[in-house]
Amino acid sequence: MLVGLGLVALNLRPAVTSVGPLLQEIVQSLGFDRTEAGILTTLPVLCFGLIAPVAPVLGRRFGAENMIFAALVAVAVACAMRLAPSASLLYASGVLAGLAIGIMNVLLPGIVKRDFPRHVGAVTGFYTMMLCVGAAGAAAFAPQVEILFATDWTAALAVWGILALLALPAWAPLRAHFHSAPQAGIGETRNLWTNALAWQVTIYLGLASSLAYSVFGWGAKILQDRGMDVPASGLMLGLSILVQGVGAQFAPLMASKRGDLRFSALLMTGFGLAGLLGYLFAPMAVMWLCSIVLGIGQGGAFAIALTMIAQRGGTPETAARLSGMTQSVGYVMGALAGPLAVGLVHDAFGGWPPVAILFTVITLGAAVCALGAGRVRTV
Repeated sequence: MLVGLGLVALNLRPAVTSVGPLLQEIVQSLGFDRTEAGILTTLPVLCFGLIAPVAPVLGRRFGAENMIFAALVAVAVACAMRLAPSASLLYASGVLAGLAIGIMNVLLPGIVKRDFPRHVGAVTGFYTMMLCVGAAGAAAFAPQVEILFATDWTAALAVWGILALLALPAWAPLRAHFHSAPQAGIGETRNLWTNALAWQVTIYLGLASSLAYSVFGWGAKILQDRGMDVPASGLMLGLSILVQGVGAQFAPLMASKRGDLRFSALLMTGFGLAGLLGYLFAPMAVMWLCSIVLGIGQGGAFAIALTMIAQRGGTPETAARLSGMTQSVGYVMGALAGPLAVGLVHDAFGGWPPVAILFTVITLGAAVCALGAGRVRTV
């Protein structure tokens, strides 16, 4: 199961992070304006949230292992769709990949809570680290695929479907068990909507995600507009995402003996903001350092959010219900307050510096929610 989790986690972000470094080329090829480009980067994240309320029902009905297997197939198909230089197919592939990844996002925390109840923090850190490796590889090497194989952006986006094909045979034997991760239907989740702690976890995840997906979608473009070439910007973004694995692995372990996550959450959000401001204003010579600081902060913040879902849930069933709520609302919030908002602010004010205010406001909101969600309580 641990090996399978790692291989599945490798597929949770490449379909998203491979787009950012090639965005300028895609825009020029398909004639997109800034708003259309923002929609392209926002669609998958929005689909993460839209499918989240349905994912627990599917997991209970068909088995979590079976649904993850089907989602891997869908990711492979979505990547293959990008071989055609078509705007409609590119948008459709983003929707399909977003729905498939959203299902896996919701089902995995319940599986971790069920199969590794004494090691939730460590296993969550492990699969988040593998998620970061996949995300970083796609961001860093998508431009390199173009250069190495003398191809265009279509093949550089489609190639990441191979990761899903590699995960399928490793995950397939688990389908024989056909035991669903503890899940709850939509109706059974309603009582969470009036719970303050559930909302604190949800908003924290949403705001942390909005910053992460802003970097996935626009980080390389920010560096390119500041004078960095496309391959270098992809490598810099890849470095940031790769380092997220370090933050993801160790941030949950910084919790107090009682499980208090407030200090580690505040520290990671502070690191993330420092890295974001560095991308916007720091000298280009120290951009590698900004990428490291940004990666540690964002990876740690995301892993803490996943740990909060498992710990604050109390029981596997409640953790699954909380996972459905946080990821449905959180990712929709992340899509609207993140990549789409960044594009709109950039266009409205004609540059990147005003985006710093948006990043700061989002970070402060996440910090306030962390003070509530990080306390040792259960829903």
